[in-house]
Amino acid sequence: MKFKIDYHIQSIYKLDLTFLKKSHIKNLVIDLDQTLDSPFSVIPSSDAFKLKDELNKLDIKMYVISNNRLKRVKPYCDKLKVTYLSRAKKTKKKRILQFLTENDININETLFVGDQLLTDGIYTKKINGLFLLVEPLTDVDNIFTKINRKIDIIIRRKLLKRNLLGIELGGK
Repeated sequence: MKFKIDYHIQSIYKLDLTFLKKSHIKNLVIDLDQTLDSPFSVIPSSDAFKLKDELNKLDIKMYVISNNRLKRVKPYCDKLKVTYLSRAKKTKKKRILQFLTENDININETLFVGDQLLTDGIYTKKINGLFLLVEPLTDVDNIFTKINRKIDIIIRRKLLKRNLLGIELGGK
């Protein structure tokens, strides 16, 4: 499968948010584990709360799409006060498109952010969205992600050699 990576940055927390405004982005759809927070964070980090507040000031809505279980995603997103989709089945687009439609999210005004090519990258390409690839926040993954992560690292190395990891966005 060919990957379509539009942008790359070390972390969502290093993104200059004025870039979103200049790019006419009205929605940020973010993966939870390893993108927004550690896979073992029960409550949102201060960085996550700060990001949400800064996006609100710019009138940009934040959403979370995760493959993780409701038991993991709901308490986190409820505390952060963001709309979410759990058990998204990210390699398939049906549930994600349904979520976007139900929440009146225009794909053309949305930036999708994730740390994995095999999940976040695949679904974003299938729905023809703009994709920002970030590096995982920590070295510790949950057991279900470990195999994907090893494959992801190999793919990233190949894409980097071919200069296909997207436009590098300067950080704060």
